[in-house]
Amino acid sequence: MSNKLIYVADDDSDVLELYKNIFNSETGLSFFEEMEKENAFTLKCFEDGKYLLQELQEDYKQGKRIPLCILDMRMPLMNGYNTAQEIRKLDSDVIFIFSSAHSDISANTLRENLKQDIYHIRKPFNQEELYGLVDSLMKSWNQRMLLKQQNEKLESLVEERTLQYKKANEELQIQIIEKEKSQKEMFALQKQLHQAAKMEAIGTLAGGIAHDFNNILGVIMGYAELSLHKIEGYEALKNYLSKILDACEHAKSLIRKILIFSRKEGEEQKNINIAKIVDDAVELIRASLPANIEIRKKLETISQNILGNPTEIQQILMNLTTNASYAMKEKGGILEVILKESQKENEDFNEYLELIISDTGQGMNAETLQRIFEPYFSTKPLGEGTGLGLSMVHGIVKKHRGHIIVESEEGKGTKFHLFFPKMGKNITQKINIGKPVSKGHGRFLLVDDKEDMIDLSKEMLEWLGYCVISFKDSLEAWKAFSCSPHEFDFVLTDQTMPAMSGCELAKAITQIRPDIPIILCSGYGESITEERLKSSGIKAFLAKPITIKELSDTILKLTRRIG
Repeated sequence: MSNKLIYVADDDSDVLELYKNIFNSETGLSFFEEMEKENAFTLKCFEDGKYLLQELQEDYKQGKRIPLCILDMRMPLMNGYNTAQEIRKLDSDVIFIFSSAHSDISANTLRENLKQDIYHIRKPFNQEELYGLVDSLMKSWNQRMLLKQQNEKLESLVEERTLQYKKANEELQIQIIEKEKSQKEMFALQKQLHQAAKMEAIGTLAGGIAHDFNNILGVIMGYAELSLHKIEGYEALKNYLSKILDACEHAKSLIRKILIFSRKEGEEQKNINIAKIVDDAVELIRASLPANIEIRKKLETISQNILGNPTEIQQILMNLTTNASYAMKEKGGILEVILKESQKENEDFNEYLELIISDTGQGMNAETLQRIFEPYFSTKPLGEGTGLGLSMVHGIVKKHRGHIIVESEEGKGTKFHLFFPKMGKNITQKINIGKPVSKGHGRFLLVDDKEDMIDLSKEMLEWLGYCVISFKDSLEAWKAFSCSPHEFDFVLTDQTMPAMSGCELAKAITQIRPDIPIILCSGYGESITEERLKSSGIKAFLAKPITIKELSDTILKLTRRIG
């Protein structure tokens, strides 16, 4: 029930009579009759603030609350301001309306000392406006008091529930301690993943620097290799050139590490049992999945090893399973992890261990599938994803000399196939190092925006027996090809060029001659996906810096495919 009690103090009896006419239901004026029936204010009038304070103090002893006081500023025994100060000591919620023809106390002083907005009516006042003001303030006060009571009840309930939860929490502590070890391991993996995400951004920036450095290193490496092939005798000089090439290989390896993205842990690889890492990671992942997602694990091989970094394999698993969980968060589904042996023909290695991570989530369309490994590309809402996770996965797999195949269809889920070269007692690549390079013949269209790289690549190709037409401008190269498309037998192009990238140039060329072998070179090897190469019509990819042996072997492989 609302409190409608008003205390009024004024030393003018006519003014008090006027207040009674406005607010008292028995003597109220006719134009307030309808309002009075609804609101029914109760009015107590006093001829001085001193008498009002005495009455109010007695009321408060009996537990009564006063919503509002109307005080004349000038009264003989206790003025309105002093009366309000004393009332404020008893109750911080009382609303004051001051009435006067003139006041010696400023509104700022009243606000500062009484801690509230000040309501002031100047005599003679408009009766209807005063009634509206009081009615509004009364409703506000009653709402605040109701809210205060509800808050007190709520605080009491919270305190009671807190005690209950405290007791339940003490019981849970026993269970938490038992799981402490597994939780710490999970938190460690999450920290590593967070660290990796931060360093990926640095790695993307470092990639641009590494690309330029690869060009410089490629020139040193290429001319040293050409010199080594061309000189006869001079064993001491050959030895010097071999040492230059050894140093270049070391620098090449260092750049590739930078391109895999910066990390806190060292990048040292060793002989590891991937089955054990997968098994341990799946158990940790299982604890973090919601109840509507079922995880299935199938390890068909447990004794085969790979050359790799355990932390990075864990990062791959955490990233791909997190993405799978996100794809199934609304409807749930099945997350499946499979490890098995696999044979891959026409690859650098014959035998692989294949890691399959699949989900039954929402899947991806063809356009999204083509871009998933691009840095900063994400289908998640802003703030929920960095767009770097799958770039990191792709980089790690490439670093392990493996490759990725992704299958996905909208509404049917996604499946990642990760292939890692299998390692027995010794790991052997099918590269015939030390054997003579294969020479050939034909006309090459060579495109690179760096003059020194054009000179080097042209020298290499001509030494291998090919005729070379070179262009520094990719648009000029495209114009030349479009005018005489059958004049060329091969295309060797850089990827990062102004106006027209290597992939864009390859796509334009294959629209005229789909059969022409195109080789793409780039210092950004980790960001060029197999899907992108295929869609651009590119038949082979070489990561800078390239050797004569790599170039000749690639041309030979393409020639055999054509033949």
